[in-house]
Amino acid sequence: MLAVGLVVVVSRSWSAPKAEPPARRTRVAVLNVSQVIKSYAKWKTFQAHFKKDVERYEEEAKELKAQVDSLAKDSTAADAPAAQREQAEEKLKEAKRALEDLAAKAKKSLAEKQAKQYTELYGDVRHAVAKYAKAHDLELVLQYNDMFADSPEGDKNPLGIQRRLTTDGCLPLYAADGMDISKDIIFAMGQH
Repeated sequence: MLAVGLVVVVSRSWSAPKAEPPARRTRVAVLNVSQVIKSYAKWKTFQAHFKKDVERYEEEAKELKAQVDSLAKDSTAADAPAAQREQAEEKLKEAKRALEDLAAKAKKSLAEKQAKQYTELYGDVRHAVAKYAKAHDLELVLQYNDMFADSPEGDKNPLGIQRRLTTDGCLPLYAADGMDISKDIIFAMGQH
């Protein structure tokens, strides 16, 4: 009799339906990264310094441009001796070259500052988002750059609509371990 009882128990464990794992809820949030950065005090400080740098380069360029204009007049003055016009043409070439060099220097310097600042600001945002996500039990935070979804202006601006159609949608800004299933899908697709 004891042996029959064991068979029944074992038989039930094989034939009993498997219990479904409890449903898992994934907490996802979105973040308007442009709005966050534009509201960030560090961004506002950077913008003010950047504007001063631009103004400084513009002032230098203005002075060089005035020199170029003056030398251009001197190099074409009909009443000036030929040697003086030739000397003015040489100085004009130098001034034009200096203006071009200044433009290249300004472009490079400003681009480097901007790239460095964007990298730093984006890193600050990622750090803040990761900290917030962990504290609020979020597993995935997606970034976007647009007006608020409930903004009435959003559907009336043709440039905004065009940008929406050509820009990638929500990009991951933070993801908890296990949220990215890319490797699993790649593995599964390789099995076929």
